[in-house]
Amino acid sequence: MTRFEMDAAAERATGRLRLIAAIATLAAVFWLATSDPGMVGWALAVLGTLVSAGWVVAYRRSRTRAAQAARHFLEISEAGLTLAEGEEEHHIAWTEMETVEVDEERLVVSVARKEAAPLTIQPRYRGVSLEELAAAIRRGREGAGGSEMVK
Repeated sequence: MTRFEMDAAAERATGRLRLIAAIATLAAVFWLATSDPGMVGWALAVLGTLVSAGWVVAYRRSRTRAAQAARHFLEISEAGLTLAEGEEEHHIAWTEMETVEVDEERLVVSVARKEAAPLTIQPRYRGVSLEELAAAIRRGREGAGGSEMVK
């Protein structure tokens, strides 16, 4: 059994970057709003405020994930793959799995399943890259005797 733990320090760092983005966006909105904007300027100010609010929400979610790091893991066992994201847990038996691919545009590992939508695995695990994560999943599948279906 292989278990990948969430990298709480990286999650906190990502959260801080999101908060900095929210502050920078709000500063730009404040400057725009105080510079006698026209209709387009006010529309951009409203849009900027919404974007900033989105960054704040993302920051809070990052903090929650980091505080509950033990509830966020990826486990590869003889029975299959288990992805835990807080209270939500996904288990995929090796027989349900079709492919394991790295989506380099979205920077995620995508696990295609026979009867369900693909499972997307974010790169949140300590000391492992996307390619290494995908390779570990493939090795787990091969170790279970079902390598013919996983790319």
